[in-house]
Amino acid sequence: MNGTNDKEAIRQFLEEQFGTVVEGQGAVSIVGLTHHAHSGDVLLHAMSAKGGGPHWGKPEPMAEVIDAISVRHARGIAGSGSPAQQFQLSVCRGDSGKPVAFLPFVRLGAPSIVGANGSLATESANGVGAQAQGMRLLEVLCQGAFASLGGLHSSQQSAIESRDRRIAELEGENRALFVALRQELERSVQLSHERKMRELEFMRTTEERRRIIKILPALANVMTGKEVFPISAEDTALIESLCENVSQEEIQMLTTVIGQRSPELSALMLTRFRSIQEKKIKEAEEIQAIAREATGRTYEEAERDAMGQPTKALGE
Repeated sequence: MNGTNDKEAIRQFLEEQFGTVVEGQGAVSIVGLTHHAHSGDVLLHAMSAKGGGPHWGKPEPMAEVIDAISVRHARGIAGSGSPAQQFQLSVCRGDSGKPVAFLPFVRLGAPSIVGANGSLATESANGVGAQAQGMRLLEVLCQGAFASLGGLHSSQQSAIESRDRRIAELEGENRALFVALRQELERSVQLSHERKMRELEFMRTTEERRRIIKILPALANVMTGKEVFPISAEDTALIESLCENVSQEEIQMLTTVIGQRSPELSALMLTRFRSIQEKKIKEAEEIQAIAREATGRTYEEAERDAMGQPTKALGE
């Protein structure tokens, strides 16, 4: 842009002035263009309602004329560096001839150095002009710096707001995912517990049936009062039941007591108990194999899981 308040700003200023009638002042009567030189103000152009003309009252063509005159005039003035030339657009209303509205703007001059005498430059080629030009340069730099900071702050604020919105969205998604996972975990735990209880029930039922079948010969003979099963089978069932319901220490104590009276009988009983123990271990292994085949878990594993004790998965 050539200076400040470009042609569009001049057009808007004139449009506002012609579109407004101030009470006590009347309508726009004179529009003047002035250049502020260091030697004094210079009137460059004037338009009036009395003089008329094809452009009067039309902001667009009037702005074209005023901008062209100010640019042409500034280019013809030399100074230090690229001197800024100060212009001012003045508006008079009614018959007073006194300006009541102003629009200052700047256009750039020729980049050369001339003496102070006879120069029309806004900043004269002396110490005062250099100070004025330095002040103007400082003003331009400050305006640019603050405008840049304002844009940076606006961009940072927009980025922070976007980040906060994204964080809120992610927190909402995480919360929904956590609730869904918790519900699925609860359902999985419930299904696992129900499966373990069924497994445990299967194990217990199988064990109870095995024990009932063992003592069935003795029960049948007692209940019927007849020898439905051979006495040997009944004795075997009773001895096996006795062996299963006493500990190894109790068996050792029993054989010791009997051994005090009959060492031979004690040795026979101990041999018999050991045979039954071996048979019991073998039957337990068979039951575990059946349970593993039916449910994929042994009796002990199912019982530990039902009690909440940790166990390794099969195959690990």
